[in-house]
Amino acid sequence: MKQYLIIFLSLSLSVVMRAQKYHDAVLEDVQGPVKEIVYVNANIESVFYDCEGRESRRNEQKEQRQYDNVGYLINYDVTIDGTTWDTHVEYDHQHRVKRSVMLTNGGRAVNDLSYYKNGQIEKSVITISTKDISMTYTSTFIYFTFDGYGNWLSRVRKRNQTAIYESRIIRYW
Repeated sequence: MKQYLIIFLSLSLSVVMRAQKYHDAVLEDVQGPVKEIVYVNANIESVFYDCEGRESRRNEQKEQRQYDNVGYLINYDVTIDGTTWDTHVEYDHQHRVKRSVMLTNGGRAVNDLSYYKNGQIEKSVITISTKDISMTYTSTFIYFTFDGYGNWLSRVRKRNQTAIYESRIIRYW
């Protein structure tokens, strides 16, 4: 019996350790061995992760992924609704997303993030520009509930005079 318990614990630990090889979930503001994130808003969207931590979505295809030496995604091409975006991600010294830049033939979208002292996103400033226009959207966040990994489960996003309630369910390996 003791031998079976040791084998079970070894296999369980190896799955958790493999989930940490890549850290794609950081792009969704999540830490830990994430298996799935379900966003429960007007449209339910699921984001899936394999046991090594690589993301896959049904409506997107990430290609030509490039990781840094510790498994954080730094460059990739993503196709959304037929448009391919060349995406670059920058991290701060705590491996939190500091900036993401998406480029396509017709324009550019830059998302600059700042954080509260507790590590949660405080503000997102998105600037979208094409040859004809440039628009900036600023969102701030208020958090309500968290799970055992410290990941938010419910929050309010404030943009201009509009407040949007956001919630999600996170499943782990």
